[in-house]
Amino acid sequence: MTQAEAANYLRITDRAVRVMISDGRLAGYTMGGRRTVRVRRDEVEALMQPIPAAGA
Repeated sequence: MTQAEAANYLRITDRAVRVMISDGRLAGYTMGGRRTVRVRRDEVEALMQPIPAAGA
């Protein structure tokens, strides 16, 4: 998925996705020398952390 698609999926900005790529929380990939950076959907989903229920 593109950076924009990842940002939309996570409900964050494109810039936040770029920051995650630059600091290593998310791996970015280019395909065939193109400038467009893509990320893997499974890696984006792995960023999501469940919040424990109150009193649990």
